Amino acid sequence: MGILRTTTAIVGWGSLATAGTYVAMTRNSKFVAMATTDEIFTNAIYTRLNPERNPTFHDLCIRRVPLSKIRPELLEKDGKLAEQFCAGVWSGSGYTIQRKILERLFRGPSTAHQLWDREELAASSYPTGTQFTDHFEVVSHSTSAIIVRSGDSPRKSDVRENDGLFEMRAEVEEAEGVAEFQLKSCFFQGLGKSDSSAPPIGAVAGWLHRVYTKAGMVRCGDKSLPSFPNADGWVQASPAGSDKRKRQVAGVARAGLTVLRFRMGAIRRAALQAG
Repeated sequence: MGILRTTTAIVGWGSLATAGTYVAMTRNSKFVAMATTDEIFTNAIYTRLNPERNPTFHDLCIRRVPLSKIRPELLEKDGKLAEQFCAGVWSGSGYTIQRKILERLFRGPSTAHQLWDREELAASSYPTGTQFTDHFEVVSHSTSAIIVRSGDSPRKSDVRENDGLFEMRAEVEEAEGVAEFQLKSCFFQGLGKSDSSAPPIGAVAGWLHRVYTKAGMVRCGDKSLPSFPNADGWVQASPAGSDKRKRQVAGVARAGLTVLRFRMGAIRRAALQAG
């Protein structure tokens, strides 16, 4: 019950968002098939972290935004769009609840070098080696994609029982006049040979993970709205309807409460510590 008390102390019992709010805010993001030949499975990082090639739970969520809606300065230098996308995912409302839980449980002298505050997460360019909220570490950074390791504290660098990778990718498609943002997730058992051929996350937890993923994608596109004046945005602001959008974004953030226990190994760690 410790983690439940911690969660409700942060967000309150009455904070669950309605399904209608969620659908409205995530309609521009969609999941598409992710091939087992995707480069996330062929890079050296994945091979090192999953030496037994255990089964994975993986998915790919995309959002396409017209270039006319992207801040011009983010298109002028290679890598800026991917960095801003990554900053949006982790500084956004979709990650707020989990960030606050992790902060209560693990922020201290031993993690002082990590990023914790929303302002830090919004401002970072996420170079390789960046650690944040005692649950993530940037393990690869290129001009088009940033890969982050999850599943446990970044202070544990060896192969882990539960592990995972997120890839935030931003690609400009000039011919179509759009930028495509991709958020990939890949979870697996790293330590030892799995005794099952099934993915490490079941159908219900997988569905909830996708709900949370789409909520995370939403906040990226809203960073320049007037309701968030202190965060740099990557989509140009549209003042019309900003109050309504503010309420909707807040609702999507609160929807993340329903899936926290299913998505991250950090929540399992927190439950054990809280007793």
